[in-house]
Amino acid sequence: MRGVFLLVGLAIAFLVYKAGASFLPRWWAQLVGDQVNGSFSAGTMWGLFYGFLFTCIPVLVLFQVRRSFLKIRGRLAVIVLALMLAAPNWLTLFVVLGSTNAAHAGERILDVEAPAFRWATFFGALGGLLIAVALSGTSIWLKHRRHQVRGLKNQMKNDREERDNARDDNAS
Repeated sequence: MRGVFLLVGLAIAFLVYKAGASFLPRWWAQLVGDQVNGSFSAGTMWGLFYGFLFTCIPVLVLFQVRRSFLKIRGRLAVIVLALMLAAPNWLTLFVVLGSTNAAHAGERILDVEAPAFRWATFFGALGGLLIAVALSGTSIWLKHRRHQVRGLKNQMKNDREERDNARDDNAS
């Protein structure tokens, strides 16, 4: 029975992919083109915005997978959420790297209606990735340092108690 559900799920996923591949790149390019309206500076700003925001936030969300209280389903949910949050970047990537007619139409739309958007998105995504990795790395480092400080405080407390006990033993 599981095999049947798996096959049906795969068939539905394939159909959704095919429908999306023929519609989404053109739709996304038209949406971006309407926002940018042929302006080079607007294309740069929107590209940096989309690239940075929709890379930084998903990477920070994905970083939460390492949380120990999350079970496997929670971790999968976090991964799916991170992938969904990155949807604008995925759509831009499908337009740029896609080989379908919709992707080629989307490229032409971006060339005319949204100049500089693609490269600005790339650099924004690069910046967002660097910031997210730096924040995540700093978070890990700070947690490690907190544990070290806690351990040192406990060691100092134990040393103080040993000295006090030794002083009390010598006094008696």
